[in-house]
Order: sequence, then structure tokens, then C-alpha cells
Amino acid sequence: MGSWAKIGILIASGTLIAVLLSEWGLRLIDPSTFQKTTFPMFDWVVFDPVMSWQNKAGFDSENVTIRGKEFQANIHVNSQGFRGDEVADKKPDGVLRIVCLGDSSTFGITRLYGFTREPQSIEASFDSYPGELAKLLIQEGYRNIEVINAGVIGYHSSQGLRQLITQVLDLQPNIVTARFGINDHARAWNPALLTEEPESTVQRRLLYVFSEWRLLRLLMGVYQSIQPLHLEANSVEWVDPDRFQRNLRRMVEISHENDFKLMLIDYPLRPLALETNLGEDLKNTLMGRAATLEKLHQRHNEYQTLQASTARALGTPLLKTKKALHESDVATFSAYDPIHPTKAGAVIIAELMLHQFQELDWIPPRPDEK
Repeated sequence: MGSWAKIGILIASGTLIAVLLSEWGLRLIDPSTFQKTTFPMFDWVVFDPVMSWQNKAGFDSENVTIRGKEFQANIHVNSQGFRGDEVADKKPDGVLRIVCLGDSSTFGITRLYGFTREPQSIEASFDSYPGELAKLLIQEGYRNIEVINAGVIGYHSSQGLRQLITQVLDLQPNIVTARFGINDHARAWNPALLTEEPESTVQRRLLYVFSEWRLLRLLMGVYQSIQPLHLEANSVEWVDPDRFQRNLRRMVEISHENDFKLMLIDYPLRPLALETNLGEDLKNTLMGRAATLEKLHQRHNEYQTLQASTARALGTPLLKTKKALHESDVATFSAYDPIHPTKAGAVIIAELMLHQFQELDWIPPRPDEK
């Protein structure tokens, strides 16, 4: 063996030993100190090298900060990163578990007044349809049905798919609901955070094996946190239409592979006829999704049509909430953006979910009807 070969082997061996020692050291301590940089816009959100960002595990506060302004709220994120109380890692015997995937409309945040106004004029509501569903189930007499709010602000379908694989499957859900679309066609403000699920099974396995390495998570976390958080002129959409459709198809495949029920939920926007001049708040609403509200509706409808056709082709239930939300006698959408449902809107969605679950025989009959 030549001297150069020996040197190469020594360098490779030394590098491997250094990596393994670093990994061992990071596993002895909590690496979250290094990798969980708080999101600049929302203080209950942190960067994550696998999910790009996620809810901050253990966050519990009566006040939250949104874009530098403080809001009165009651937000509790459990140790697993889901909004709400703690849930057992292993599903208890006799419990039917429902997990709701989605974005801020699932997590629960409604702007009643503009985020850009003076602090004394700002209000926000943090009611969620998963939370309303949990209340409704208790009112109906169900005691052994658990609802987990897995919504994360800003999430799109690629993140929802990855969250399903890396976090939700371990919870052994009986039912999973998915409500995505509005962020899929938003412009990516940070290319380092683009999340796509590999098509190859081998690539997917490698991704999740190496994602557990603390050293890789640390390096990815540092890389992501130093990237610019601004919308670039040539920025692409987070998820293009083809990828959106593939993500939904993959969710359906996973539901079959893991023996749980999957329901897609439509994502209507407030009717254009009800829109007023939102001024500065309009810019915050569009967030690079479109130049005008009309174009926002047009692009969003394309994704909604894709979701409907995918659900129809695969025989997957699609909960249609548009008619009920649009025809309600009370305000069902935020006063300052056409996206987020109010508490009344969340209640309507929850009622429709419960009715659909019962119609499909996904949950037992009401206790008083047995």
C-alpha cells in the first residue's frame, strides 16, 4: 500500500471518528439549544432542519408576538409540538384518535383587526376547528375520541406529508384530516426551506435515517437560520400544481398502507363580492401569493380543483365546507383577510366534520343512540 493511500485511509478514519464522537456528544446533551431558532414573525414557531419550521414544543403563554406586536392569547403547545394538551405517544386502548393536519387555519388564528394597525387597535382570535371539534364531541357524549391539532402556521402540503410520515404515524391515528392549499401557491421566501418528499423509496429512507443524526440537524438548522427571510423577485411557489397533486396522492397511499382513514377538507376563501379595500393589510394577506385578490382567487381555485379531482379519482372523502361558510348569517372569515375562519367559521367546519364522520361510520353512533 502506497503512502498516499495510507494517508487517505488515516484522513477518512479520523474524519469518521470525529463525526461519530461529535454525534455521540450531541446525543448526550439537548441539541435544541443550537437548532431551535425562534421564527422571526411568530414566537411560538421555531426553525427545524427536517420540517423547515414547526411549533415550539412546550410553548405556553397567555401572550404571543406576531410580527413584533403582542397579542393576548392562550396558546399551549405540548411536548410533541401539537397545539393542546399532552397526548400519549402510544394510543390508549379503546381510544379513537383523530389528527388534523393543516396550516394557520387549522392551528387557529384569526385577524379581527389588522396586524399593521396601532397596538391598541389590534385583536386576534386563536380559536380552531380541531378545538371546536373536540368540544363538540364531548357535548355529543363521546368520551373516548381524541382530537390532535397538528396545524402549523404557514404549512403547505409537502410539509403536511412529511409531518404525517415523521410525526403522525407514530401516534397510530384512526382518522387523519388534511386542509392545505393556500400556502402551496405562495411564493417561497426562503429557498433553503423548500421541502419536497423524494419519489424514490430508497431516497425517502435515507432522508429519514440521516434526519435523526444530531450533527446533520445541527448543521441544517444553522444553514436555514442564516438564510434571508425575504421574498425574492424570481422566487418559485412552495409547491407547484403537479407536486401538490402528488402530495395528496401520497397521503392517500400512506393511509392505505397504515390502515387509517383520510379525509381531505376544501379550503374556500371569502367571496370576492364581500371584499373591501384592505389597504396595507391586503399586502400582508397576499404575501406573494398573487398581485391582486382576483388573481389570488383564480390561482387558489386551480389548486382546489386539483384537490377535488384527486379525491374523486382515488375515492377519498372530500369535506365540502364552502357552501356553509359562504351562506352563513354570521361572519365566518377574518375581517382583515379572506383566508382564516372566525370562531363561527371554525364551529361550522367542526360540525360538518362530525356529521361526515358519522355518515361514513368512521366513528361510533352517538352514545344516546346506541
